[in-house]
Amino acid sequence: MELLDFKTNLILKTKFDTLSSVPGSYDVINFWRSLPCANFSELRKFAYMYAVLKRHTHANKHFRP
Repeated sequence: MELLDFKTNLILKTKFDTLSSVPGSYDVINFWRSLPCANFSELRKFAYMYAVLKRHTHANKHFRP
């Protein structure tokens, strides 16, 4: 349900469209943080876990033998 609400929310769509075509991690994280917790709690959790896993994967890439 949150995904449908997200896709149909004109304010969030406009905000997402203002990101550059290749946004940096800072921009993406700030976008997800801007979602209201009351309406998009599950999407915020997913985005947080994705960012953590992505950071962990990227950090381990440099330490492989």
